[in-house]
Amino acid sequence: MSKLYVAWSDDYSLGDDQIDDDHKQFIDSLNSLYRAIDEGCEFSAIEGLLSQIAELSAAHFAREERIMDWTHFPQRDKHADEHSRFLGFLDEMVLSFENKELAMVRRAMLGNG
Repeated sequence: MSKLYVAWSDDYSLGDDQIDDDHKQFIDSLNSLYRAIDEGCEFSAIEGLLSQIAELSAAHFAREERIMDWTHFPQRDKHADEHSRFLGFLDEMVLSFENKELAMVRRAMLGNG
């Protein structure tokens, strides 16, 4: 079995199948990225995983923010700000990777260079 860097827990469940499935897919993608970086995979594989995570995140966050709007979620703005910060972090990772700054990506993702 492959190493899990992040494991799904039912404690993360929000009770919405689509949102929970998004979160599970995101965790699977993060584990694939961590594994690829940790195992020294080709740049193209890591770049593809980073792009996949960025796309999944943007789509998920848009869906989640629509739900928060529909339900008048009281912490909507705070949560949307967290989404924006995370997407900014992902943009930095993709840019760093495109600039071949793999050491910075490793530090950000795994805590070492």
